[in-house]
Amino acid sequence: MPTIDLKIDRLERLVGRKLILEELEYDLQWIGLDLEDINEEERKIKVEYNPNRPDFSSPEGIARYLKGYYEIELGIPSWRIAEGDIVLNVDPSVKGVRPYIVCG
Repeated sequence: MPTIDLKIDRLERLVGRKLILEELEYDLQWIGLDLEDINEEERKIKVEYNPNRPDFSSPEGIARYLKGYYEIELGIPSWRIAEGDIVLNVDPSVKGVRPYIVCG
């Protein structure tokens, strides 16, 4: 199973609240993360996550989930989308191999 190292200070900034290690240890199990290691001196933790949860592969994804768990931000996030000035040109000869092409 994959693991990720998380700095508590960064996670606190992303979540928007103070995180107590003992509480975090308990809460992480409820969101499907297994605590592998705690480094209290460096205020870091190592967590193991299920590979079918790619959102848990970054501190931002874990923080977003914790915001919902702590009822800080609930619901589907709203993203601001703006028209860009980049043009993607696709040669019609690739339609048989790549019928759909997207970019962002």
